[in-house]
Amino acid sequence: MKPNLPRLRQRITTTMTMRILIYRDGPLVTDPDTLQDTATRETVWQGSGLIYPQTAPEQQVTVAAADYRVSTYDAVLPDGATFKTGDRLEVTASPDNTTMVGKTFVVRDDPLDGWQIARRAVLQLVD
Repeated sequence: MKPNLPRLRQRITTTMTMRILIYRDGPLVTDPDTLQDTATRETVWQGSGLIYPQTAPEQQVTVAAADYRVSTYDAVLPDGATFKTGDRLEVTASPDNTTMVGKTFVVRDDPLDGWQIARRAVLQLVD
């Protein structure tokens, strides 16, 4: 029996309570008056989703005398969401978890599945 993918996709979107903006770095633009380069960003997708920490707790790691925070999160987004490894996700609204608003994550992995109901991404928190 083949699953009813459109219906399953419709149901899972009701659990996505966060508003998320996905963007990637665009080209540098030079201001002709000041000759200063300004980084631009290109909006890739905007909509509802859900970001939550993976089961492993956040860790502080020291490498070559520098401290790094290792924190991995999962994102669940609608099937039509477009993104790729290296894109950034910013939480713009979250009625259930207001501490997530304003946080930015970078996509580290984009596992695909043939019977995909929603897009899934593995994220790392950006300081």
